[in-house]
Amino acid sequence: MRIDIQPGLRLHDTDPSLSFEERLQKARAQGFTCVQLALSKIPELTADPAALTPGYAALIRKALREADLDLSVLGCYLNLGNHDSAAMQDIQTRYIAHLRFAAFLGMGVIGTETGWPGSAGKPDKEACRSEIALEHFLLHLRPIVKTAEKFGVFLAIEPVISHIVWNAKRARVVLDSINSVCQSAGYSSIRMERGLVAGDTGGLDNYGSAKDITMMVRDLYTGKFSSIGPEFMREYFHISEGDSLPTLIGTAQNLSEGAVVLNQNGHGSTRYNETAIVLDDGAEYIMTVMLYGNAELLYNSAVTAISDYVSSVMK
Repeated sequence: MRIDIQPGLRLHDTDPSLSFEERLQKARAQGFTCVQLALSKIPELTADPAALTPGYAALIRKALREADLDLSVLGCYLNLGNHDSAAMQDIQTRYIAHLRFAAFLGMGVIGTETGWPGSAGKPDKEACRSEIALEHFLLHLRPIVKTAEKFGVFLAIEPVISHIVWNAKRARVVLDSINSVCQSAGYSSIRMERGLVAGDTGGLDNYGSAKDITMMVRDLYTGKFSSIGPEFMREYFHISEGDSLPTLIGTAQNLSEGAVVLNQNGHGSTRYNETAIVLDDGAEYIMTVMLYGNAELLYNSAVTAISDYVSSVMK
């Protein structure tokens, strides 16, 4: 498989004496094909939330087009570890405005660092690596990620050695905690499985009921999110090989020979949950089953019930 790599640079690393348009032209002349743009770091541009309008986006797109450059990342580097509530409200407002602006620009990645506790001075290593700092960061990040999902934009978190997220392990904790499809690490069946296991216990905000999961899968499959759609789901939405409990919905009777079942499940000692997209005879059906109690005893009866339902719908 051929992978084309585009060389790019941070636009604010170009000659500061040049205008915005001249910086773009200079970057292209040096052989770069894409740039990262941090609005607040280019003096003649503005990152004021009130100014991040469709018209402003059109002007930036025009300048990029004339320079024959792609915009790969829109940078927004504010301190998400700040403990001051008033300051954090302003910071979150600015992130949300940038996410909306990314959608106006027609690009899909916001780049950010994670910041540090406090509002001034240099980061304190011990404070940054504390659990309380991570908890505050996650609390501030969650509403921003939900907005990113809404606009179909990826929020790419850049670990920094002196910040709250400072290594790969810490980044993994953040990705698991956010439990979102809108991350630069991409979509993971493991997160879906965890969501299904916890769904009927209220363990995760994103998965509250069978209806919630069904509606989320519908949004994923129908392309509501820019990076995930039917082709992606057909390739990756499958129960892991070697799973101790096989598909429940996939055992439905009377499906045609050409029927396709895309599904994920999650289970524990007292629960079995599964959601599936059934493609058969030109129709598409999404359904979710959530069992609580003795999963092994419920399994056989649930298979029968789901099979009967699927068969009756398909007929």
